Amino acid sequence: MGKSKPLKKASAPAKITRPHPRRVLPRTRLFRQLDQGCKRPLIWVTGPPGAGKTTLVSSYLDARKRRCLWYQIDAGDADAATFFIIWASPPERPRRVTARRCPT
Repeated sequence: MGKSKPLKKASAPAKITRPHPRRVLPRTRLFRQLDQGCKRPLIWVTGPPGAGKTTLVSSYLDARKRRCLWYQIDAGDADAATFFIIWASPPERPRRVTARRCPT
């Protein structure tokens, strides 16, 4: 057997940036279930790979114009410390860049 390659860990910004899929059919029944779930402080969506979890939740947030905290879980999240370090980090905000003259 060959050696397996180590799993790549997503960078913190990629893990907390919500994807915005385009041209997605609204899933009315599932959207209603998510509406019910919004009465609680947290919604956990689970399913097999490729089932459409990310597309469902992201399209729901767009359709309902809801704010959220987004976190993409991967195999590297087995380390609880990394998870909490990412959540403790302040979100990156665009910075205003001011032009400065170069010294002459």
